[in-house]
Amino acid sequence: MNMKIPLAGLGLRSKSLIALIALNTVTLIVALMLGGLSFTDMREDLGRSFARSRALLNQQLILRKLQPELALAQRFADGVMTRRWLADENNTQLKALFFEEAEGYRRSFSDHSYFIASAKSGGFYHNDDHSPFSKSPHYRLEPGNDKDLWYYSTLTEGKPYNINIDTDRTLKTTKVWFNVPIRSPRGEALGVAGSGVDLKDFLVNFIQNNPSGVTLMLIDRRGFIQAHPNPEMIEYSSVGKASGERTLYRLLASDQQRETLKNATEQLIRGEQQAITFSADLDGKTHQIALAYIPELQWFVVSAVDLKVYSLLDNDIILWAAAVAALIIFTLVALTLTGFDRIVLLPLARLTRSVRQVASGAYNVRLHSTRQDELGELARSFDQMAQHVLEHTSHLEERVDERTRALRDAHQKIDDAHRLLTDSIEYASLFQRALLPNRQLLEQFPGDIAALWLPRDVVGGDLYLYRPTRKGALIALMDCAGHGVPGAFMTMMTHAALDVALSECPPDDPAALLQHFDQVLRNMLPARQRFGQVSTDMDMALCHLDFTAQ
Repeated sequence: MNMKIPLAGLGLRSKSLIALIALNTVTLIVALMLGGLSFTDMREDLGRSFARSRALLNQQLILRKLQPELALAQRFADGVMTRRWLADENNTQLKALFFEEAEGYRRSFSDHSYFIASAKSGGFYHNDDHSPFSKSPHYRLEPGNDKDLWYYSTLTEGKPYNINIDTDRTLKTTKVWFNVPIRSPRGEALGVAGSGVDLKDFLVNFIQNNPSGVTLMLIDRRGFIQAHPNPEMIEYSSVGKASGERTLYRLLASDQQRETLKNATEQLIRGEQQAITFSADLDGKTHQIALAYIPELQWFVVSAVDLKVYSLLDNDIILWAAAVAALIIFTLVALTLTGFDRIVLLPLARLTRSVRQVASGAYNVRLHSTRQDELGELARSFDQMAQHVLEHTSHLEERVDERTRALRDAHQKIDDAHRLLTDSIEYASLFQRALLPNRQLLEQFPGDIAALWLPRDVVGGDLYLYRPTRKGALIALMDCAGHGVPGAFMTMMTHAALDVALSECPPDDPAALLQHFDQVLRNMLPARQRFGQVSTDMDMALCHLDFTAQ
């Protein structure tokens, strides 16, 4: 069953509303389709931007936390008393001066602790707030002990410092140790000094307290994981190790991704970019990964965002955006309809009313539009049309009045002529009746005769005559050709011709009289060749009554 919308019966405003709603609906559908196609790319771009911002932010947080401590550790290791005492470790006076000076550094370190290891004796000295002050070594370093590998690596690598993470699983503490080598002016290795920073609270805020789907970690230049939300993923005591199991490279899914990570770290070390982002698979899930380099620590801040878990766009925001979009569309439709009403519909309604007024006969209606668009031109054309109609109507009324007056005058003239003609004919009827012998007949035959004369018109072509003679009377009946006035004139000529014939012929010979009458009448009438269309015939009967005959 086909359903048809009766658009033909709708007004222009309703049709405009339907058209606007349809247009906005189509636009919204197209926008949703295009938005759906680009949503994945937009989400990935937002994910990369978020991961990059996260990495750079935490890079600065780490620098603000660790950089002052590293600088202070370098000053401590480069101190004059530190080098003088290590050069002559058994000198009690230098030893006392060193430990006195070291106490000042200890109070300045954020962890309120320091350590110093002697290259000559292998003694490891350490003081902090949690243990009694001691000038004796805590233990002796041994080259074959894996726990002391950090010390020997620091001396042999030739770097200005080493950073090592040490996690005490029993005490559940994580400390970052700044290992600064101490050398004599001649370059002789005297030992290692430094301090540590307790990162337990910092790592909780930095590493562990992140939104679901966001993972932050720290790796060194070899990819060893130095900090991770899962402690099992950290490569502890990585300083001096040639290889390790807990590296970011091992977490990546493909060689191509590992090559991308390697190229990114090399670019960051060279200082070509502040941060680098790329897509990679961690634990079988696609992440947007961002790296930022900390030259002072020779670490990389790694921010990994799983877009399927972490939602960059809040559902409430999307709902609010949809509501705002719907409100904007509704407002646009309302404003469009309002503008369409003012610009188009209201002028058209006014023009329609004016057309109806003109159709009803009010030709003096004017719109007086000052608009310069098509509707203004239409309104001015209507005013010109109404003016022309008014002028033509006024001229037509004048002509009608003139014609009416002329017709009235002509009708009056016709009435006057008809009245004159009628009066003349009526007057002629009196003369024609005077020719009839009614009085003579009544006198001659009182009570014994009756004559019925009923012409079709007021006057006619029928006539009867009576003439008394010496012996009796002559009776004549005539039916002249024609009716009305022509017939009446023929009767007059007949009456005259009969009188002429009676004066010349005896009345008691009707035949001779009729023959002579015919001759007289023909002489009275015009020639037939000139008036061939005039009917001059008649029928006539003559009878002579002889009263003397028995």
